[in-house]
Amino acid sequence: MVTLARDNNISVSTAYDYLAEGIAVLAARSPPHGALLAAKSRRPEALDG
Repeated sequence: MVTLARDNNISVSTAYDYLAEGIAVLAARSPPHGALLAAKSRRPEALDG
C-alpha cells in the first residue's frame, strides 16, 4: 500500500480510503448471493457444434 500511495503521490491514509471506496463500489455491483448459487447449480451446456 505504501508503494501504491508513493507512486501516485498520495498519503497512505488516502490510499486506504480509496481502497475502501473501491471495494464498496464492487460490492454494490455484485450479483445477489442467491443468483450465484443458482448459476453454480445449473448444468453446463455442451459447446460442440
